[in-house]
Amino acid sequence: MFLDTATPARLEFRKPGTFSSLVLIGGLLGLFALSPLLAPGPMTSARAVAAALLGLTSALLIARAWPRERRVRVALDAGVIQSGDRTLPLASARSWALSSGGSTFEAAPFVSYRAELVLEGGERLVLIEDADPARVLSDLRRALGYLPLAVISGWGLSPGAKPWLPRERVAVGDRTVSERGRPRDSELGAGLCVLGGAVVVGVAMGLMHLARIRRGAPTDLLSYALSGSLLAFIVVLGLFMVTDRVTAVLEGGRLVVERRALGVRFRRLEIAAQQLHGLWAVGLVPGEPRHLLIATADGLCAVRFFGEGAARAAARVSPQP
Repeated sequence: MFLDTATPARLEFRKPGTFSSLVLIGGLLGLFALSPLLAPGPMTSARAVAAALLGLTSALLIARAWPRERRVRVALDAGVIQSGDRTLPLASARSWALSSGGSTFEAAPFVSYRAELVLEGGERLVLIEDADPARVLSDLRRALGYLPLAVISGWGLSPGAKPWLPRERVAVGDRTVSERGRPRDSELGAGLCVLGGAVVVGVAMGLMHLARIRRGAPTDLLSYALSGSLLAFIVVLGLFMVTDRVTAVLEGGRLVVERRALGVRFRRLEIAAQQLHGLWAVGLVPGEPRHLLIATADGLCAVRFFGEGAARAAARVSPQP
């Protein structure tokens, strides 16, 4: 969900509809509904009823899961908040709050960063939501320009950190930083499992081809090529996950953040110290940094950086009072 329109008269937040798996299931049931009609033989009442039931179920699933856009309008001139069929007084808005998306009642807990509008009585409206914290805070900055309420901190930000507010550049002086981490948690363990699977698959393929050779059974070159390609893909995938690293280095008046895997640089962010306005480690769960949030003269950006290395880099560059 993002800030779509921001004017002195209104703020409008929009969440585009997304397709769910139920749409695919409904489409497959729709194809199955055609089979009783297309099958050879006379049309019987049982076949007609089966086709009708499958078609009705397909239509209901697709209608239920069809993407629907969600909008929340904050009419600043009229003093009301419109969310669906609800209309709330704008005077009931008390503050903004940073939170992480998801709960035990949601399908995918803790997968996105949120900015919520806290209403009187403790009710919260999710107005901004994204997997990238920089996008959330960029929209929050715009919204605060028209709805300037207090912001309740979150995302594991240290006390006193306020990345949603513009600030002067950081005087890094002669500070140096060199930290390493991974873009995602558990990536090393997953990569080692993939490489272990590659060993199992390689042994199984080798035994299979060896057995065919001993029996004197002919084997096409295509069979060897497909086996080798599959094994190579698994090995490369495992090596990519094992070697996937992100580094943050502050030296010589420049902050350089790089992501490398397999010895190849996939992303490089280079910022001059004069352009650096802040650095913070944020995460969906307190105590588990997942992103390095960087404020520059041009705005905010975020880099995946899991682990305590992100917190140490942020503490060195942007020490909090």
